[in-house]
Amino acid sequence: MSKFQKAIQDMKKKREKVANDLAMYLTREVKLRSPVKSGHLRRNLGAEAEHEESKSKVFVGANGVEYAPIVHEGSTVKNIKPQPYIRDSIEQNIGDIKKMISEGLKVDD
Repeated sequence: MSKFQKAIQDMKKKREKVANDLAMYLTREVKLRSPVKSGHLRRNLGAEAEHEESKSKVFVGANGVEYAPIVHEGSTVKNIKPQPYIRDSIEQNIGDIKKMISEGLKVDD
């Protein structure tokens, strides 16, 4: 394997590790900001990293909880105020998230 190919593989591993670490971090943050302290919604809150050959994605939400968007976004029909705990988890930690990405993807000399 050439040095170039090794560098590409090393960066891919770093990217995947950063995405996995971000998923764990955001899972904690979403659960901390959740408007409920127990129950179906809280149990199903989390984040997950998906990896492809050239990119990684982190998804944050409540898996399989139909009413989660109503809790998060609110409902004028049902007079439910929004409680954007997922958005807040990301926005209030954007500095830490950027730092995790920057430090995790540093190129070794």
